[in-house]
Amino acid sequence: MTEKHTKILSKYLPEELVDFAFKNIRMYAIDFTISKSRQSKLGDYRPKSKQSPHRLSVNGELSKNRFALTFLHELAHLLATEKYGWGKINAHGKEWKAEFSALILYWIRLGKLSEGDQKALVLFANNPSATTRKDPFVLKELKDKGVNILADVKEGENFIFRKQPHVKIKKNRTRSLCRRENDQKLFLISERAEISFSIS
Repeated sequence: MTEKHTKILSKYLPEELVDFAFKNIRMYAIDFTISKSRQSKLGDYRPKSKQSPHRLSVNGELSKNRFALTFLHELAHLLATEKYGWGKINAHGKEWKAEFSALILYWIRLGKLSEGDQKALVLFANNPSATTRKDPFVLKELKDKGVNILADVKEGENFIFRKQPHVKIKKNRTRSLCRRENDQKLFLISERAEISFSIS
């Protein structure tokens, strides 16, 4: 990779992570691809073999912060593979989580994130998830678009979930106990679930 490649990376990554990404791509001889939008995934990792190097891809339409988080997600797969071997650990098990968390904390320590993004990432790094629904930048973008999530609802307040009226009973760590009003059944619903305050 050359200066030309770092300029390309700078179009997709936050400035503070460009050199870090470049060094890792070069160090591990990664075949890195910026992909067109894929409905099924934001990024992908394939381990090296006798026929090919490590392959890593990230969707190019993502915001810089989401691109960065996806890149670190996939890089964590590579680092876990290098340490423990491909197929010898769960894809998103504790080994991957440890690598991903360390990468996120490295990003935070660079000190370039906004205070809000830094706080969100610190919480996310405590138990990083493979699902996009827990991506702190996804949640921020939903907020920016005016999308409501259960975390916006206070205990005792009513809301609409899957076109059914509910009331929030008690908030737990990541899910809340809620009651569906038409049959009084109780459910645990993710704090990140999209909700509304009127039936559309």
